[in-house]
Amino acid sequence: MQVDRIFRIVKSFDPGWHQQLRRSLTIELRETITSAYTSRNSIAHGEDVDLTFRQVSTYYEQIKTVIGAIESVVVAD
Repeated sequence: MQVDRIFRIVKSFDPGWHQQLRRSLTIELRETITSAYTSRNSIAHGEDVDLTFRQVSTYYEQIKTVIGAIESVVVAD
């Protein structure tokens, strides 16, 4: 899962940040990261992807939420 990579990177800076981030990211947000990453790779490799504008917009909003969570964990410390 791609979110595990994010957790490992954050943990490499501070294990406390890692725990805070794990608590703040819902299952839905974690799945969004994986889905967006998978779609991005498929598009980059020229594969057909069944994405609607609504899905892309939802991914965008949810990933902004993830970035905000990372920022709040890192800046709060």
